[in-house]
Amino acid sequence: CDDLIQRLPQPLATVKPRETPAARRRSSVAPDPLGALLPQEIACYDTLLAQVRSSLEGLKNGLSGATALTFEMEQLYHSLIAQRVPDQWAKVSYSSVHSLGSWFNDLLMRVEFFKKWIRGGPPKSYWISAFFLPARIAATVLQSHARLKDVSADTLSIRTEARTVYVDHLQRWAGSGVYIHGLFLDGAQWDNDAISLVEQRKGTMYSEMPIIHIDCAAAAKAVDSEEIYECPMYRTSSRGTSDFVMFVDLPSLHHEPSHWTLRGVALYGMLGE
Repeated sequence: CDDLIQRLPQPLATVKPRETPAARRRSSVAPDPLGALLPQEIACYDTLLAQVRSSLEGLKNGLSGATALTFEMEQLYHSLIAQRVPDQWAKVSYSSVHSLGSWFNDLLMRVEFFKKWIRGGPPKSYWISAFFLPARIAATVLQSHARLKDVSADTLSIRTEARTVYVDHLQRWAGSGVYIHGLFLDGAQWDNDAISLVEQRKGTMYSEMPIIHIDCAAAAKAVDSEEIYECPMYRTSSRGTSDFVMFVDLPSLHHEPSHWTLRGVALYGMLGE
């Protein structure tokens, strides 16, 4: 208990913004397209952090004899021993397919992502896997674009495009919309040279996708569906009903889109262990 409690970060609500050169550069380009989502994410993570902290401190007191052990404490203890995410944490957590150790480390990385966002302003690319509510990203981008351009959201539609750069080499923010990263492709391979889906390499289960650009365009502007596979994106590789996020348009120059549909090609924000 002590080790987990000591590693547990403080609530995100206590993190204060800093006026940094990066934040000033970003604000000079455009307002944060996902700024409306940030308070919701902070609230979700702080609820989870509070639940983890209070339950661990309660168990610590119960094991030391300071308080009586309850049924909930015993359940928590057995989950920790078995390296399972306790039910009382999972109820207020994001969707995950990780065992306890990986889940906890993942939680720390997610909180760190949002800390950097709060302190230094919006990132050049958003780690989509870190969001409690990734399915709201597209709608938030659309609404933000509509306000910025002073047009009705009904006249716009979401457009997605795979870029050829990965997050470590990204130099600038998206001029319009947002960049996202942290996705893995299952059932196919992404060819950066051809800018197209291709067959998986032998022995490869998943491949990392480059940056995805989420932006808006006039609703009447159609995409050539004959060379585009509408790839479903899920929060985790379990493909649960509640895990669906959105569709991403991926070019398919060598096969009909139905080829990838039959293969069950999909994007995941989190892979199983």
